[in-house]
Amino acid sequence: MSWNSPPSNQMDAAEGWDAYKGTNIGADTPVIGTLDDTSLFKNKSGYNVLDSNRWSPGVNKSWVQGGVDSGKISGYSKWTKKRYANSIR
Repeated sequence: MSWNSPPSNQMDAAEGWDAYKGTNIGADTPVIGTLDDTSLFKNKSGYNVLDSNRWSPGVNKSWVQGGVDSGKISGYSKWTKKRYANSIR
């Protein structure tokens, strides 16, 4: 699947929609980074980490697009002092 491909099936489409809503709705700050980086914020109040058993480039793109559309993700990044989370606002 390429970044611009449509979902390959209804399950992928549903997973992408859930990922989109996860960053588009609510006030949590999306956390972007490697799995090691983001694991520090998984299940931590106030943060949204993409955690999907059905991860794909399309699901990832949907998650990011939800944050962009809500204004939580923009064109610059703001690193925490401890360097381990790239939270974009």
